[in-house]
Amino acid sequence: MEARTLSRACRPERHRHQHGLSYAYDEIPGSQSGDPALMSELFRKAVAAQKAGREDEAMAVYKSLLKSDATNRAAWINLGAILSKRQDRVGAVACYRKALALREDDTILFNLGSELFRQKEYAGAIQHLRRALQLKPDFFRAALLLGYIHESQEQYVEAAQSFQRALTLNPSSRIAALGLVVVLGEQDRNEEALKICEAYLKQQADDAALLNLHAALLMKLGRYRESFEELKQVTSSNEKYVSFEEHLKQARGERDRETSAFFEEVSDRLKERTERLKARIEERKKRQQKSLAKDDMKDLVDLSLLHLFSGDKDKALAFLLEARKVADRDKTGG
Repeated sequence: MEARTLSRACRPERHRHQHGLSYAYDEIPGSQSGDPALMSELFRKAVAAQKAGREDEAMAVYKSLLKSDATNRAAWINLGAILSKRQDRVGAVACYRKALALREDDTILFNLGSELFRQKEYAGAIQHLRRALQLKPDFFRAALLLGYIHESQEQYVEAAQSFQRALTLNPSSRIAALGLVVVLGEQDRNEEALKICEAYLKQQADDAALLNLHAALLMKLGRYRESFEELKQVTSSNEKYVSFEEHLKQARGERDRETSAFFEEVSDRLKERTERLKARIEERKKRQQKSLAKDDMKDLVDLSLLHLFSGDKDKALAFLLEARKVADRDKTGG
């Protein structure tokens, strides 16, 4: 009997909807104290108000329900979802913790993990999202968010595992494919990244971000001629080229805040890396050091990639041409 109860508790609730970045319940699962019929009717009215955008009305009903029955877990969760959407992080976390103390399930664990992520409490967010995935192994959004968090902390092995899981659950997910390609590239697992890129481009051949990454990966693999030809094609004025910065601007305006968050994180990382690379080159000039050909090529390829993402396609191609010259000299021993 105990095992059956635990299994039921761990099963995901089917009747829920997304409110902002959180989940909210459509009905009260299980039993509650007071008049069950009346409580359910009031709850349904609150949900209807919440979905219609009448959040003040919904909040008033949830608070009234909780005053009558503080164990009304669904009311705590839905109230937390409204507070989260209103950027009341402290209030949302307090509501979610109340719900979690009453019972654990994948919904509350995801909501709490998401909120902790937005408060930059990464360790707590990771803990709750991992537990959500233990209870619901096919929870796509939990796997995706876990990938974001690990990527933001430069934990690329864990990020790759999470993005791979998300992509397996949803092979058509653009952001899961992008995330996986980026973090594999960070680990110099470029052959793997190229395969992921090519698999996605078979589904969506005109995705500019993945086309950019594909050309960049060819660079990193030393396939300069192919990369150069591909970049000329995707960056020509009459083609579908969109810089990474343009993708970022576009993502900021999208309803999908998770996509926006991903692009923000990667954009910041690209800017930081550009500055580090410039500093390294300046230091080399000051010391009048000549680097090995491989180091020259790596720096030139990195600079090409960074300028490509920032939208300066002319400099991207110029740096790639320089990398090709270095590669040719290295092959001929000149």
